[in-house]
Amino acid sequence: MRGPLANSALSAGTEPDDAVPPDVVAGLAGDGFDVADRKPLALTRALVAGALAVISFGPHVDAPGAVPVTHWDDMPAVSDDYAHARDAIRSRVEALFAEVAGVNAARGAAS
Repeated sequence: MRGPLANSALSAGTEPDDAVPPDVVAGLAGDGFDVADRKPLALTRALVAGALAVISFGPHVDAPGAVPVTHWDDMPAVSDDYAHARDAIRSRVEALFAEVAGVNAARGAAS
């Protein structure tokens, strides 16, 4: 039996919109996620406290604190083609989670 995810992800921005864009709400709803009432978050020190990494989709950011930043500047824009962007993002996130799981497993084996 598999346990709950040991890692999670969330979205925040350096200049977040007032609301999630309608095309993103519609795309995510089609994938079974209701984000219509969510307010975009600002990237803050408190938000990234304890984070393993910060992923930037465009603007150059220095994460608050000592969290490493990885830049995924080549991601397709969600506003241009939701499905294409979703698939590209999902692929990168799955690879990132697999990498983190491997690091966590190695750390566990070493203890």
